[in-house]
Amino acid sequence: MKNRKFGNLMIALLCTSLASTMILSGCSEDEKNNSNKTSSEIGDSSQSESQSVQLSYDESTATKIVLNGDSASVSGKGAKADKNIVTISDEGTYIVSGNLKNGQVIIDAGENDTINIILNNADIHFSDGPAIYASKCSETVISLESGTTNSVSDDGVYSGSDSDDSDTPNAALYIQDNLTILGGGTLNVTAERNNGITAKDTLNIKGGSINVTSEHHGISGRDNLNVSGGNITVETHNGDGMRSNYDKNDDETMGNVNIENATVNIKSANDGIQAERTLTVKSGDITVTTGNGVSNGNTSAANSTESMKALKAGTAVNINGGQITVDAYNDSVHSNGDITVTNGTLTIKSGDDAFHADNTLNINGGKITVEQSHEGLEADNINISGGTVDLMADDDGINCSGGNDFSGLGGMDGGHGFGREIPQDFEQTNDTSDTSTGALKISGGTIYVNAQGDGLDSNGNLDISGGTVVVNGTTQSGNGILDHDGGCTVTGGTLIGAGTSDMLEMPTAEGQNVVTILFEQRQSDGTPVYLTDSSGKVLASMAPVKEYSCVIFSSAELKTGETYMVYTGGTISGDNVQGYYSNPEISAEGTLYSTFTISETLTYADSSGNTTYNGGMFGKGGGMGNIGGRPGKGEFGNMPDNQQPATPPNGINGEQPALSNGENIQLPDSSSSV
Repeated sequence: MKNRKFGNLMIALLCTSLASTMILSGCSEDEKNNSNKTSSEIGDSSQSESQSVQLSYDESTATKIVLNGDSASVSGKGAKADKNIVTISDEGTYIVSGNLKNGQVIIDAGENDTINIILNNADIHFSDGPAIYASKCSETVISLESGTTNSVSDDGVYSGSDSDDSDTPNAALYIQDNLTILGGGTLNVTAERNNGITAKDTLNIKGGSINVTSEHHGISGRDNLNVSGGNITVETHNGDGMRSNYDKNDDETMGNVNIENATVNIKSANDGIQAERTLTVKSGDITVTTGNGVSNGNTSAANSTESMKALKAGTAVNINGGQITVDAYNDSVHSNGDITVTNGTLTIKSGDDAFHADNTLNINGGKITVEQSHEGLEADNINISGGTVDLMADDDGINCSGGNDFSGLGGMDGGHGFGREIPQDFEQTNDTSDTSTGALKISGGTIYVNAQGDGLDSNGNLDISGGTVVVNGTTQSGNGILDHDGGCTVTGGTLIGAGTSDMLEMPTAEGQNVVTILFEQRQSDGTPVYLTDSSGKVLASMAPVKEYSCVIFSSAELKTGETYMVYTGGTISGDNVQGYYSNPEISAEGTLYSTFTISETLTYADSSGNTTYNGGMFGKGGGMGNIGGRPGKGEFGNMPDNQQPATPPNGINGEQPALSNGENIQLPDSSSSV
């Protein structure tokens, strides 16, 4: 690493000067406008402002390098050709064209020099190392002439180092210091030996169509990787797609990936986009597939211990905008620290967690659609204050699990639950303990959960103070609509959930009114259920997408002392997401199931009206009683006063718990996870 301070300064100067001056070519503004000079404009005027990076240069004074198959010729100063090897030794602008079948362009200039290479239909292949190799200079700028197609490639013969710490060249395009790529042309990189494009300091991509196919990693900026334009396609056979891997503690400003105003399409064998520290997406169109996707049936991926996450960072992932589409064999968005989503549209398929943060997951805005996942959102602490989340999960929908990667799987099947072992990187940052007292807090946004495990699950507190939360819970025993080890409060917003009643766990008796409708018979999926006040106004309506035996509803519209009616069946129309109607219209009235009056914060109702609930979980944040003879976490004293049973409910000595009408509720079998 040479003259880092100067190199970073040059990056800042370059970013400021490229669009407005000709500092790299040394031309004055008068020379730029001189009709006797040729000005070549690099960039595409159809791109956005930050993508339209243009470089004007004086072609008459630039050095020309013409590649002639087995040799090359140089016209101008600062470079020389020795058969198939071209060496650039002085700062300046170099126009490279033609074809080099087996040769190399080497940059060996002063450590403070900036080298500007214009690729103008150049095709460079080398079997003994990188096709373009900067061994020494401060800054290399590769400009892709508009309308041209350029290629660099190796063929896997040379022995480049696989180590990230080694300075031995290991990429088809390898720059020892800083690299900037810009322009309106195309660059195709084929790396059969190792990496595609590597800059050992900072890599800036500002434009161009860049297509990389590599045996190992695709695009690497060791210190930092900044993408602010262009159209990038990466395919790796055995490595990450895009990455910044600076992992030393001497400079926390390094190891970051920043993406905006670019189109990125990655198909990687391992992680898609990886930052050792912070990964930030501000805008752009990003598509990532890892391990050939979640449902590929790829045997090699199934037996691999490699990490195959899509967006991954060691410290933080920040998503501030953009269109992001993910099909990940492991986690889709993963951080060993925090994740924050403030904007953007994300469509996700994940073989494990859709979102996983070891520390805190914050969702403040944006639109998130999880089409497939093992667990949807998982972190030590989860805060949702805005945006829309619509998720499908094979296990828990939203889980404050203790933050450990794979913790939601309980260690089964090697910690993955899909016949796969825990990835190697898991051991570097996590253990398998689960001692969280973290919290799930929902203060805004719209959340739809379709889960086969618990709908909302917190090892600590679960607090809902705003927003709209819709839960289609499990049809399996041993899981519930809500699950919390700490207290649970609903003080605002709208909560509606449908699922089984055997593991029913309720909020505390303080806060907003909550009503639970208990059905004597399990209702078929798609059976409408809606609640009205005494005037007939519909307060809540849902056609749950799975079978259900209870419905939980809480809203500021539920008033103490008022009487309400519950109907099943009929015909409901209106906007419908995950079975929830946000603006329902009842075109055919259903059958009256229950009439009840709210007298306490927590109300239970069945076909006979107000009732008590003697099975599963109890109110006041209480845990599970000794149902089925299993150790309990709560006490019957936690039940509301008006619901205290005269004697302990059935199940205290291993009997089946029952509803108030005496019908037994099926307990989970002994193999189920509570």
